[in-house]
Amino acid sequence: MANPPSDAPDYGDVYFQIGCYWTDPSQVLQPTLWKCFENVETELLSGFLYIELEDTTSLYFCGRDLVLRSGVDMYDNLINFITNDRYDCLHLLEDKDIGNAFDWMWDSNNNILQITWRPEDEPHKMLTLVIEDEEYNQVIRSTVYHKILN
Repeated sequence: MANPPSDAPDYGDVYFQIGCYWTDPSQVLQPTLWKCFENVETELLSGFLYIELEDTTSLYFCGRDLVLRSGVDMYDNLINFITNDRYDCLHLLEDKDIGNAFDWMWDSNNNILQITWRPEDEPHKMLTLVIEDEEYNQVIRSTVYHKILN
């Protein structure tokens, strides 16, 4: 197996695959850039996950029976509470104070979403979703990476 180029970003280990599709803004009533969905079963996150990027500053983190184990109690408890036995969403707006307990960032130049949790008493955790270019409304398998940060 060939080694990745030395300048390739280190997103961590492949964690799971998720179905994603780019949306055609001219064909939807409420425009979004992309949507992703999957039943996931990982140490950090489990349950039915649905993520939607409304625009570069607005992300919907949704699901049903989601269990988040980030170590940031406020987010873990809130996600568990709002999705227990029902489908619901947490609407996340871009946080200008990068480096706090929870951050997310969309890199539109590289089609990468990064979500970072920084619990006080545990290692910091990062998920990176890479969505390849594809025709509108064509579901593609996208990779989510997991990395423990120093």
